[in-house]
Amino acid sequence: MNKKTILTVFYLFFMLSIGICQHDSYVSIDAYARSVPRNAERSIQTLAAYLQKPAKTDWEKARAIYIWLTDNIRYNDDGYNSGDYGENSAEQVLRKKKAVCEGYSNLYLELGKEMGLDIRKIIGYAKGYSYRPGMKFKDTNHAWNIIKIEDKSYIFDATWGAGGGIRNKGRMKNVKDFDPLWFAIPPQAAIFSHLPEHDSDQLLEKPISKQTFERMPEDDSPYWNLGFDSNSIFQKVIADSTLLLPDALDADVVAKCIRAPAFKNLKRNRPEVFEFEASEVYEFALFTGSGKPEFFTKSGNRFSLKYTPSKSGRLDISVKTAAGSSKYEVLLIYQVVP
Repeated sequence: MNKKTILTVFYLFFMLSIGICQHDSYVSIDAYARSVPRNAERSIQTLAAYLQKPAKTDWEKARAIYIWLTDNIRYNDDGYNSGDYGENSAEQVLRKKKAVCEGYSNLYLELGKEMGLDIRKIIGYAKGYSYRPGMKFKDTNHAWNIIKIEDKSYIFDATWGAGGGIRNKGRMKNVKDFDPLWFAIPPQAAIFSHLPEHDSDQLLEKPISKQTFERMPEDDSPYWNLGFDSNSIFQKVIADSTLLLPDALDADVVAKCIRAPAFKNLKRNRPEVFEFEASEVYEFALFTGSGKPEFFTKSGNRFSLKYTPSKSGRLDISVKTAAGSSKYEVLLIYQVVP
């Protein structure tokens, strides 16, 4: 089972645990959507008809489109770097298999409408590739979708679900890297990086202002994919503007956080508990700037450690996948403060 499949299965269990997705596994729908023949892609109508054949629910229709888009549409790097985004109509994106966010959301919209989904395109502000902490937003810079399923609305972003940008020789280069997080992401997680033009599209009980959005810490998909409680974290960040999220790295493992500090700064001499669940990890370790690593206790697929930081500085939670390997991958980076 590859990382893409493992991450999908884990994310489904996570969604079930927070009550968002009360449906069967999407493994078969995902496989079907990833094997669409070219002759089914002649038009929006033929593609929609093919994608919805095995779909029994609106959830499965929305999922089939999400998978097909993230798998088949590549980001228009040249358009982004030149500022000339070209035509991003749904028809043009389907024909050229290339788009910026406008095109992804347009094609999601048209395929969804063809399948009978209650879907809308959303324009707003996003903390994407060019974002730097503290940046003020003047103009909108992103597009995504909202789909209403079973009388409740959810946020979908196929552009971010398909991968992300890295800096390469002074230019943006998009790297394909499937991310299930942006399929029906909880609004309390989405709002850290996505602010719609219209308050009602935030899908929050109490919408936030653009100024609040600008001061909120930047989030990372790897952080939310670990399973941190977005509702609780959102409420605490709104109440305390000084809170920061730990840096989360996209390690080549799938892990679920059972218990760990949700925020970046840890207090010296205050005990903390770290507990994770991971099926394909050999070892978890805690590293600081000096001294030997602290190793987690393993019980089945559970790894746990109670640790009291004694010195200020960086603290890393890292994993090793194989017994004979000397390589550790960093999952989370904290900062110990006085």
